[in-house]
Amino acid sequence: MRICPHAQLALALLMASCIPRAVAQGRGPDASELYARGSAAFAAGRLDEARNVFTQLVRQYPKVAAAHVALGTVLLAQGRSREAVSELSTAHRIDPRDGHALLTLGIAQKDSAQYADAVNSFRSAVEAGTTLSERETLAFAVALSGNGAPAEAEVLLKAAVERGETSAALLDALGTVTAQQRRYEQAEAQLEAALTADVRYVPAHAHLGSVLLALHQPAPAASEFKKAVDLGDASSATAAQFGRALVELNRADDAVAVLEPALQRDPSSLHLMYALALARQAQGDAAASLALFAKFVAAEPENAEALTNYGLALVQTGDAAGGLRRYQAALAHSDNALLRQNIGVAYLQQSDLDHALEQFRAGLAKEPGSVQLHYDLGLALKLKDDVAGATAELRKTEELDPNLPDAPYTLGVLEMQQGRFQEAAQQLQKAVMLEPHNGEAWALLGSVYRQGGESEKAAEALRQAIKLQPDAPGPHITLASVMQESGDRASATAERKIAANLSRVAVNAQRATFSLRSGRALLAQGKATDALVQMQAAVTAAPNSAEAHRGLADALQQTGQSAEAKAEREKAAALDPAKR
Repeated sequence: MRICPHAQLALALLMASCIPRAVAQGRGPDASELYARGSAAFAAGRLDEARNVFTQLVRQYPKVAAAHVALGTVLLAQGRSREAVSELSTAHRIDPRDGHALLTLGIAQKDSAQYADAVNSFRSAVEAGTTLSERETLAFAVALSGNGAPAEAEVLLKAAVERGETSAALLDALGTVTAQQRRYEQAEAQLEAALTADVRYVPAHAHLGSVLLALHQPAPAASEFKKAVDLGDASSATAAQFGRALVELNRADDAVAVLEPALQRDPSSLHLMYALALARQAQGDAAASLALFAKFVAAEPENAEALTNYGLALVQTGDAAGGLRRYQAALAHSDNALLRQNIGVAYLQQSDLDHALEQFRAGLAKEPGSVQLHYDLGLALKLKDDVAGATAELRKTEELDPNLPDAPYTLGVLEMQQGRFQEAAQQLQKAVMLEPHNGEAWALLGSVYRQGGESEKAAEALRQAIKLQPDAPGPHITLASVMQESGDRASATAERKIAANLSRVAVNAQRATFSLRSGRALLAQGKATDALVQMQAAVTAAPNSAEAHRGLADALQQTGQSAEAKAEREKAAALDPAKR
């Protein structure tokens, strides 16, 4: 077992000075023998044995500070920092002049998160003239930072650097306390210097990743987190940050692959829960994020960001009322434009236009240049039938972001509804130029051309819409009208037939979905016979649906028809080989 360097140092100091004092106090032979046995066990990594021996030493010599320091040092090496604090505090009371014992006490207090006490111990040792080793300097800096004094920790670490102490650990600590003060560019340089000193120093990779993430540079951040993980960093904090960087890179699937196993290893980690919730939400599976968000906000009920994202997930799953409750809770802790926008969208989902308008305007008061808020306000005004107000907001959106396709699309709809087909066509042309794969925009443009009497342009736009949305009956119906008006009755008839077939397929798909859901619910209730009827209806409505055949197989299995169930599973596998 590897012994912590500060523990080795403490025992070395004891061997050099403390036990001779015990001998001078008349405790010599017995104390020396116990100390030698404990020290040998400690040096060999037999920490339990060392603890037992030094416990015996303390019992025999309770008023000898060196005995308590020896036991406290072993406890500290075992990670039993609170017990170490007790022993080392006793040693300090017995011998207040022992600066090295006081430093070891400071380290134990730091490890126990007793930062204020640790700061006092380190300061007392320094004031008494004790020189700090690099490890003790680092521990003192952590204590200062944990006690809310990162600037003082920075001064301490810079002084060490100026003395020529430029190890990766010290430079990493300096970069970390600089980052805590939000001076991220300076922290980045310091952390890069740490990696120059030792490119394999794992904490510096993880801390640099966090700094780059704070600087909105998710790609290099993810690279640093991966280096840390590849070098053996299995910490929950690094996994959570890595996952968040991947989400920002739109790599939600990769984020889930990192976060799920990490949360299985550490199921109590709130940071991992929150990061996985964000990743699930980014995957488009807001329902899967709800339980994770709920656990996180139960533990951190004043975390405005988490409440906002939880509210968004509820809105995304159709629970606008629940989302609004979380948004209002977040608003009590942080009033910002994004939160106002989210609240407005939730009100829109409830068709509460007046409150939605109120929220969008409140958001714009905080961030007048927000493109999304101007667009949302324009959309709400359109739904309120305030054409002039909606048009003004949508044009403002275009002015702020000429590359956003939503504004010209919605302006095109407004112009079309007012019978201004030429103006509508101009806006929709912008929309399809900015988003050429938007089949709905092409279909609407074709309809506008048709109403404006431009048959050739209408047919061209509608064929593009059909290419992008081959299963949608609407463009075929409009194209049939264009063909009919152009005198091409045969083509019109053909388009109507295609539209009729697609409509029938769409209706059957809806029926199959309804029957499948009903069947699943009945199976869950143990009503296998009733479920079988629904599953058969699903297969009849959608004979090429692998999911319908799988559902029928489950129902057949539960009604004791194993052979028939096997046949249905084979049909499902043939239709969907990926899920065999």
